[in-house]
Amino acid sequence: MMKGLVRLLAISSTLARVASAKAVLAHYMVGTVTQEHAHKDIDNAKSMGLDGFALNIGDATCEYVSQALSYLFPYAESVGFKLYISMDVYASGDACYHGAKSCHGPSDYQWIWDSYKGSSAYYQVKGRPLISTFSSGGFHNDTWIDWKKGLANDMFFMPDFDETEGYYDPADEWWSYWGPIVDGIFSWESAWPERKGFGGNPLQYKNAYGAHVYRQGDLNLPKRMINILNMDPQPDYVQFQTWNDGPEAHYIGNLWTEQNNDTEPYFYANQETWDHTGWQPLVSSFVNAYKTGQSASQMTPMNGDVLVGAAWYRTELSDVKCPYEGNDAYYNKPDGWDDDVKYLYYAIILNPSYGSGYKVTVSGSTEHTAPLNPGMNYGYGAGEVQTGAQRITVKDPSGNVIYTATGGMCVSDGCPNYIYNGNYQVLPLKKGNVDPICNQWPGMDHSACGYGTCHASGDGSNNAAGDDFTHVTCTNPGVTDASKDAKFRWDSVYADQAWTWGVDQWNANPFPGGLNFTEQFSNLFHGPEGIDCGTIENDNPCGSNVVQCNDVTCPGAYFAINSMESIYRVHFNFWDALDRAQNDINAQVGEVSSTFAPIKSSDFSVKLLLDIIALKGMPYFKANPNTLATVKDWVNPMVTNSITIAKDTLKDDSALSAENSISTRLNAIVTIWQAEIVSMNEQLFNGSKENTDLLFTAITDGQMLETKHQDLGIDAIQALVSKALFAELVPLAWQLSSSELGPVVIDSEQGCGDKHDVKHMSSKSYDSSGVCVDSKMYYLIGCTGEARTCDESHGSFNPGCTDNFFSNLPGLDDLTGSETAFGGLTKEDIVNGAVNSFAGNGNANGWSMLDPSNTVDGMGLVSEYNVTAPGVVMLPVCTASEAFSNWFSFTNGKPKSANYPCN
Repeated sequence: MMKGLVRLLAISSTLARVASAKAVLAHYMVGTVTQEHAHKDIDNAKSMGLDGFALNIGDATCEYVSQALSYLFPYAESVGFKLYISMDVYASGDACYHGAKSCHGPSDYQWIWDSYKGSSAYYQVKGRPLISTFSSGGFHNDTWIDWKKGLANDMFFMPDFDETEGYYDPADEWWSYWGPIVDGIFSWESAWPERKGFGGNPLQYKNAYGAHVYRQGDLNLPKRMINILNMDPQPDYVQFQTWNDGPEAHYIGNLWTEQNNDTEPYFYANQETWDHTGWQPLVSSFVNAYKTGQSASQMTPMNGDVLVGAAWYRTELSDVKCPYEGNDAYYNKPDGWDDDVKYLYYAIILNPSYGSGYKVTVSGSTEHTAPLNPGMNYGYGAGEVQTGAQRITVKDPSGNVIYTATGGMCVSDGCPNYIYNGNYQVLPLKKGNVDPICNQWPGMDHSACGYGTCHASGDGSNNAAGDDFTHVTCTNPGVTDASKDAKFRWDSVYADQAWTWGVDQWNANPFPGGLNFTEQFSNLFHGPEGIDCGTIENDNPCGSNVVQCNDVTCPGAYFAINSMESIYRVHFNFWDALDRAQNDINAQVGEVSSTFAPIKSSDFSVKLLLDIIALKGMPYFKANPNTLATVKDWVNPMVTNSITIAKDTLKDDSALSAENSISTRLNAIVTIWQAEIVSMNEQLFNGSKENTDLLFTAITDGQMLETKHQDLGIDAIQALVSKALFAELVPLAWQLSSSELGPVVIDSEQGCGDKHDVKHMSSKSYDSSGVCVDSKMYYLIGCTGEARTCDESHGSFNPGCTDNFFSNLPGLDDLTGSETAFGGLTKEDIVNGAVNSFAGNGNANGWSMLDPSNTVDGMGLVSEYNVTAPGVVMLPVCTASEAFSNWFSFTNGKPKSANYPCN
């Protein structure tokens, strides 16, 4: 086969020997590209000495084809660069099979021919425009003959029909069948190590679009250059494969994101992480040598420096075992994977005018040093690559390091992309002596950085430099494996990047077509319509529809949108539970008065109502500390504004006036409370920078993903809301009773196991009112009636006086903890709450209601203590002697103390 191939190439060369001069071109994949980038591609290629691009076009009916050609041809005309069409009829046929309109083989390219064959930039052979192909597309010879006749044979046709039988053999049958059609032939296969030819290809690794193949590259590029320069006669054309074919990994030019953004190939081929432009100086030197007839030993750097060169390596070890192998072909070893050896390779062109004495050193477990000869040099290290940073250095004859190649991604002992990645990191040689360094993969231990230090990747996060949210599939383990840590899942799909991109688009064009922030965020990622998370209402898609990964363009958006929906459900469930709790509260509010004490409506003040509104939602978070840890960061900054709204509403709400019943006023509280939640929710999702920042704080690291956050059910919220209100109402009923009750928590100054011995306490009150808190005994009692009773029968100047006992508070025995009785409130809740408030105020009474807008710690305390949090229950705490002293003073006509019956 090899002999036949060599003969075939010789014939190809002879057929093509009508060219006026040698030409070096690059295969260019036509796709979506901006005008600026199309022009830059031409500029870069021309600066390297390339003569033109072979424009690979698959589905010629795609709109991007005409757009790209309109950028390329006029600019090529203006700068003297050449272009010609290479019809990828294999790709166009595949597109047809999947529903595209490109079903007519070469005839689909007619419009391109009509539009551009007359361009001064169109490459010609002996006055005829050149056309090539990738494959025959399965069409018979008569199809191609008819096509050529349709173009009046006005072309030089040099196809690659290498999939046809007999192409690589000198078969008369092949020439009899295809000979009348072709003017020259071309083969991609001429580029591989086991064959000679005039293709230039550094490697082939493809793990996308159903293909999973690795064809070793190693030193293929410099060897092919030398082979071509040694050929006699030399071919008329050399084509580098390719300029920009990212999915095949054999690119030497730019990979623009607008074109190379399909998920699977982007994992292993993108400009940010897998830049191959380090090979370009080698190509430039080759082009010059090829065109001027120089040998490999005469090759010289085109920049005039002492040398140019590059190093390249794969980022995985030979014995690596990737964790998701077997899930599907994308995660399996590609065909040919086990045939390769993983070295640190290099190619260096030493300027012949600088003489000898230069040496290259390749790092590794054993350093390898070799002399450099004039012209092209190539080689590899003494052993396979080691984990961590890679480095080669060049020393001058004096032993000084004058060039270094290092950087790129660290070699890992695992699979940092979850796939068997065959692409190369390409490091250009740069002047200077630089320590080994590499970019860290996500989750990589710094100690694994081998010969030098690792540093964080380009975006400052713990993600690989350049990894982009648009290039992760729904098969990513972060999506499919819910057992993984939430932060791992979030980071593995680059959800932070998805969020940032979406917010940036919003900021650049807010409210497009009337869409609000969450609607537009979903729209940007082609997600469901109607995701209006800013509006609390029943049947809102934001809360009722769970977005699936395949509903949007990337998993990062899938996580971000569902995280916002989780936040919405926190608010909605709370809002909805208030409706349910309202009936429960109303049914028992009359019992508060009859059980604990009749409340004077005139004393049931707006301030106390406001205290309830401002605080009592927060015990909701007790049942889910994970929720609290997340939501406190967005709730705290907004509560102040919400309280202000509540205050403004309270001022004008006639339902809260003293003339109305407590039941009516509590209904008004629930209404205002719901309005506050609506306001907070609307504010959070309004799209302002402040609030998108708050949202990001809430959702980053996967804090609202199901693995970390679980929505609290409405029934559970209802119970918490009820308990929160009763935790306020019961002590309030005692404090505002129409008959003075003087509720107080007595600090016995005794341990819980000590014998009861508290002054002014009756024996029957110990058990009914006692609560142990932190190993100390406290008593919830009242100062009712007169503090002292005197018998004046002995005369007013010498009465017989007796101190009265503290009284049991009404209803204390009804606080059983049953959810059907006052929200499940207990005397233990009240005593613990009062003691915590006292301690939280520096062991002093008089602390105002806990203001969650004033301290993040406040919400943390609520999470830890629930309704017993500092600042919730505000009954005074003091010793028995202090309480009795103030009680006695008040019943003898003196004003109440500030925190009666305590000081």
